[in-house]
Amino acid sequence: CGLYDEYKSVRGIVALSPGELIGIRTAGQPCQNFGVHNALPDLAALYNSGEAAFVSNVGALVQPMTRYDYKKGNVTKCKGLFSHLDQRIAASTLQCQVPGSGPGGAGGRMADELAKAGFKTLSYSVAGRGIWPQGRETNPTIVSSSGTPRLRDYAKLAPIVANISRSTYQNVYLEEYTRQLGDAVESSEDFGKILASATLSTDAAKNPQAGLNQQLAVVAKLIATWRERGAERDVFFVGNGGWDMHRELTESLKSGFSGVNAALKMFADEMKAQGVWNSVVVSTSSDFARTLTSNGRGTDHGWAGNHMILGGGVRGGQVYNSFPRQLRKDGEQDVGRGRL
Repeated sequence: CGLYDEYKSVRGIVALSPGELIGIRTAGQPCQNFGVHNALPDLAALYNSGEAAFVSNVGALVQPMTRYDYKKGNVTKCKGLFSHLDQRIAASTLQCQVPGSGPGGAGGRMADELAKAGFKTLSYSVAGRGIWPQGRETNPTIVSSSGTPRLRDYAKLAPIVANISRSTYQNVYLEEYTRQLGDAVESSEDFGKILASATLSTDAAKNPQAGLNQQLAVVAKLIATWRERGAERDVFFVGNGGWDMHRELTESLKSGFSGVNAALKMFADEMKAQGVWNSVVVSTSSDFARTLTSNGRGTDHGWAGNHMILGGGVRGGQVYNSFPRQLRKDGEQDVGRGRL
């Protein structure tokens, strides 16, 4: 496919050779043959078995625009394009024209709608406090990747906490603080018991590596306890950083993809063992992709990029959306420096 020659030319020293790729096929795109980084063999296997798909050319937009529109400035653009802070928020809210987290997170808003439809829906973050799992009505439960912290000597201290949190004070802020303290301690204890009772089915999930692997293992535990939690639908948020590769791209990318591959394989295997893979969907999101052009050692902040979707019910084995027809410098989507 002629696009590969354009890719090699524009990427320069950071271009991947055919030997560094695992071949996959699709239809309805400018090329039928694509490549997945060879550090992602299990993801490629899921794609080839119809359990994973790619969504190409994804980037934040307020409205459709051409390269000409962008250059002339006659369309509304996202706030803070190419800024990590602004675009992380935009990727979480999916309303990049609105600065800040006011619209609520996309995952949280989905949970809001599911709850309105009558499903008991819970939202969890295993990556700290984030915008994506926060809805207008839905508040996420934040779970540590190492489990849920519980109050030591709970049986002894619970009556003391209850006395503090149920007392009446002469300050409304103090009353609210102590009430939330009591709720948090009780919730952590109940939730900790549920997680402690979770039974995982695969050795990899029982003994996860650190990072994304460990976060997805916690998600697997939560899914295993859906009956105990009374959940009918769940939304989970995990995070995996370290992709801002302005330098040392080749080795860093290989290492990062290897970690993602191991985590996705562990999670998919565990979901299959639990018998729920057909009811689970995993999708990726990011602030932005990277420039096609190299800065000499790595790449810089880009715009549109590619994402993945996995799950037993996914119509996999396909590349969705419209892959760019040109990758060359100053092509029809290039707004400068290889930003598509």
